[in-house]
Amino acid sequence: MNDQQIYIERMYNARTYRSIGEEYGLTEQEAYQAFRRQHRKERHKRLALTFPDGVLVDPDGIGEFEDEWTVEEMYKNMFDTINDS
Repeated sequence: MNDQQIYIERMYNARTYRSIGEEYGLTEQEAYQAFRRQHRKERHKRLALTFPDGVLVDPDGIGEFEDEWTVEEMYKNMFDTINDS
């Protein structure tokens, strides 16, 4: 059994979890879980292509990003409080 094979059967061949499970000797729930694992991997691949240099963090939530941020600056900005100076 391979999660990718189950994913392909479900997404592209439009088979049910029951028929996939019968073919691979699984229950419907196990086939569903295998599909979800592979679906999560595929989604993460697409997101990685969207942000090739990593995901930007916007600590103040106002939608502006600085290109020169270092990791230390991002963490400092994420955990700043009003009383920090």
